[in-house]
Amino acid sequence: MRICRVLLRAAKQFHQYESEHRSLYAAVRSGSLLPYHGIREDWKREQSLRSLVDGMSPHETLAWRDVVTAVRDKFTAADSKLPVSERLDRAFTTLRLLGLHNDMVHAHIANGMFAPKRRDGLPMDVLFKVGDVVRVEGIGRGVVCSWNVPRLKYRKCTPKYTILAHIRPRPKDDESDEDTAADHDFDDRWRMYHVDETRIKLSRKASPVKNPSLLCYFDGFEHGRHVPCRSLMARFPDDVAPPPHARPVIPSILDLQNADEDALVLYVQSPDATVSHIARTLLDAKWMDEAGPGAKRDLERAMEVYAGGNKPAGRKQMKAIVKAHPTYVSALEILAITTLDDGNAEDALDLFQRVVDLKPLHLRGLSGLATSAAKLRQWDVAHASAAKLIRLDPTSSIAKRVLAKVDDALYYLF
Repeated sequence: MRICRVLLRAAKQFHQYESEHRSLYAAVRSGSLLPYHGIREDWKREQSLRSLVDGMSPHETLAWRDVVTAVRDKFTAADSKLPVSERLDRAFTTLRLLGLHNDMVHAHIANGMFAPKRRDGLPMDVLFKVGDVVRVEGIGRGVVCSWNVPRLKYRKCTPKYTILAHIRPRPKDDESDEDTAADHDFDDRWRMYHVDETRIKLSRKASPVKNPSLLCYFDGFEHGRHVPCRSLMARFPDDVAPPPHARPVIPSILDLQNADEDALVLYVQSPDATVSHIARTLLDAKWMDEAGPGAKRDLERAMEVYAGGNKPAGRKQMKAIVKAHPTYVSALEILAITTLDDGNAEDALDLFQRVVDLKPLHLRGLSGLATSAAKLRQWDVAHASAAKLIRLDPTSSIAKRVLAKVDDALYYLF
């Protein structure tokens, strides 16, 4: 069992790096490690090491005792059909992969790739923050992914920024052999521009930048800025925008019952799980009643018809309610759920998008939007909605599953 003990020591180092979010995955998403030749193989190796322990992912790291149990079971499982020699060969192969990976992460740590970059103590002001939408002279619109302040002894320097530029999407139905401008843009999706601060100004157009590579660095677009992912937040902690409203104090049951919709939306984000659950229930009741008692009764009858087995008639009634009350969120949500249940992910995506547009913190709307987008492989929409959902509800199993699928899709962007 000596090989088992050696393997456990290497696995313990790997587990420690994962627990501290020091991984190739985190380095790439933080912008400290730019894509290079062979990164897909290195990243795939890291993923395969995680997959050796069921349930371990970039978003969920198991306790060390569970890792020990899983590793020991590979050696001691009585029902294993593999001969001892084969299990030993696999153990040595895994040990070699762990050693290569741990050495790589250790080198990145030594190079300061996981150290936070603070604004305090800088020799000059850094005007722009990570996530700002800017316009760059000679390039156009883009988003700030990182910044750096050069320190030269005999020369005064200005801050430098790494910009991911807005690009046009690749044409879907263009069968011609000629290269288009959009094709060149798409092929440059990983190109990062390193520009001086004097060439940058804030964009007047507060709309999101379009680029397939955005989902590697950002978790959506809110309040006129791209939301940095967790790794990018850890790298540039002072650039994280404060929430638009302070989190509410823990309310009483009477406060919750008398709260209006705006207050309940804030209570949904409460760190107290009980308060958040009660606020969601009260919000659902308010949204169910917002089109009036008549529309509520019609929706309940349609749901009964659908649940009774007459799905076409039930969906027809739901569509009539949505047509009569286009902003009735509860009817839109139920129609979207039934549409997705019937296998029509495209129409369901549109309906869930309407729900989220009307009620940005509608958790089931975000869940449905993420699920529908993942089915359609629209990874940017799936990623943004799942990332927002997991910020509001860290225990969401749907958000974790969708984010895991997005992680798999990220490998093929390189």
